[in-house]
Amino acid sequence: MSADEPGLRGAIPFETAFSGMPNGRRVRSTSTLGVVEVTIEFLPDADYARSRQFVAERLAHVTSLVAELNIQ
Repeated sequence: MSADEPGLRGAIPFETAFSGMPNGRRVRSTSTLGVVEVTIEFLPDADYARSRQFVAERLAHVTSLVAELNIQ
């Protein structure tokens, strides 16, 4: 297992969950020392409150899945 592999393994469920978001433009992630940072870019005309709600719902869902599967 390479040094980057654990970080990638942790980032993939989050990237997958956030891809295809309504009015989403791009999803990127970085990981360092077990910390995953996911950036979601939305179209300029996207509704801010609605986008935050979508992110919160998908984050809650993927977090529970990762906890169940014990992905580190």
